Amino acid sequence: MQSTIMNVAQMKPVSSALAVLAITLSTINVSNAEQVNIPLFLEGPTAETTIDALRVSFRSELVDQNLTERIITERPRVSLSCNDKKLHVLHLYIPKDLNPWKSLAESFSTKGEVKSVGAFSPFTGSVLAATIGEGLDISMDVGSTASGIGRSWYDGMPITINVPSAGDLPELNIVLFGAEQRQHFRTEMAAAIKACEILSGS
Repeated sequence: MQSTIMNVAQMKPVSSALAVLAITLSTINVSNAEQVNIPLFLEGPTAETTIDALRVSFRSELVDQNLTERIITERPRVSLSCNDKKLHVLHLYIPKDLNPWKSLAESFSTKGEVKSVGAFSPFTGSVLAATIGEGLDISMDVGSTASGIGRSWYDGMPITINVPSAGDLPELNIVLFGAEQRQHFRTEMAAAIKACEILSGS
């Protein structure tokens, strides 16, 4: 399996993404102590799309802005799926060192918003959060935006997921950036986008 640590050649795309990150986060009220920003980057070599007759699933490991090295089970990861029933779901695992909801004791249902930089209109959908060990597991209904999310990542642009605060749990602002623009990632992402468009009838 590919190492989660990026090599020097991979760091240039991350540097560019960090510039976009600065712009993205500049629109957020960072003085709000109840909000936590979590920027993560898709790791291109780990991208994989699985397609069957009724369901499409895109998966990728993630890296943080510090390129932190982790064991396999503690690597952040994301999946994006759609099916013939037009159900689009984004699933995200955040490891313990990045998890601001460590006090979450049981599964928690709420609403969250997913948005992009022009690829699709903001969508508010159901969110289910749960702890796995000391990590945070998030599943979100993203409406009909799977292809739009994929296009954002394909173009190297971020999507943002906002989950409101509840009790002693801070508001989450999760920014997921597309991977470096290499052939493997673009091929896997393009396949997922096209298949989700077909299943969605768009």
